[in-house]
Amino acid sequence: ITANSEWKDNKIAKAFDGNVNSFWHSNYVAEGTTITSQDKPPFEITVTFPEAISISGFAYTPRPAGMSDAGCALGYKFLVAENDGDTPVLIAEGKMANSRDVKKVKLKGNVKAKKVVFIITEAVRNYGTMAEMAFIKPDASLKDVKASDIKIGESTLASSDDMIKTAEGWIITANSESK
Repeated sequence: ITANSEWKDNKIAKAFDGNVNSFWHSNYVAEGTTITSQDKPPFEITVTFPEAISISGFAYTPRPAGMSDAGCALGYKFLVAENDGDTPVLIAEGKMANSRDVKKVKLKGNVKAKKVVFIITEAVRNYGTMAEMAFIKPDASLKDVKASDIKIGESTLASSDDMIKTAEGWIITANSESK
């Protein structure tokens, strides 16, 4: 797992630790309580799996409630590479509401992924933050499709009824297996 920007105390691994109270934060420099500089979007998070997996979408969890909303993603791109050496293909992009709700993006098919790239293209106050990133298990009601066959705009923000809300069955992280 890599990120093109991370703050010294909030590394990208915190977005994949299963704990919604910890979070990744893009880099910034502060003098006391004054921010003197910061990295700005786009923020690129890349996950390479040991073996290719099949996914039907992803879930983005903003930083914990009770904290500033700075860094909550407002715009995103989601790319997938099916095999080692493949160039990641853009399969979803869109806007997200500025809320603390988990944002779940459901694809119109199950996609094989060896590598995924999540890009925050726009964020509150130009910071990047994320409590958790998860990948949604294959949906038996969907066909398996090649990433290159998905047309942009065919993904949808999923309702909470579309997914199991616990880690059981739908979260795949760098430290766990698909259930």
